[in-house]
Amino acid sequence: RSPSGARGSVDLGRVSVPSNEDAPQLARAAIKGWMPSSVERGVRQDAQLLVSELVANSVQHAGIAAEDPITISAGWTDALLWFEVADAGRDQSVTRRAPVPLNGMGLNMVDTAASRWGSTDGDGTTVWFELALRTA
Repeated sequence: RSPSGARGSVDLGRVSVPSNEDAPQLARAAIKGWMPSSVERGVRQDAQLLVSELVANSVQHAGIAAEDPITISAGWTDALLWFEVADAGRDQSVTRRAPVPLNGMGLNMVDTAASRWGSTDGDGTTVWFELALRTA
């Protein structure tokens, strides 16, 4: 279950980016701007990397038009940061697979770095993850 509705969660931000080659860079910039300075640098970097990987997956696999939005949301609680990447892709199952050279690393990185992650589909596809919160 996505953490976005967790009790005590505070939103950090929400932005939509077009589904094109610039989307991962725009997502990283948004996450960088939202991160509180009290969050440890490595956690901030992990957040940017993982969100950009999920956005790149949306661009590559969602089967949506370049002008269709990918929506990135983030928030935090006392113990964690949470992130969601949503697109209008349908009939897509989100599954982690063995990586091959230059491809297939995104969900494997999420699985390794995130405290917890998951996905929902139906009215589009959403992939979410949590990062344990360590403060500087």
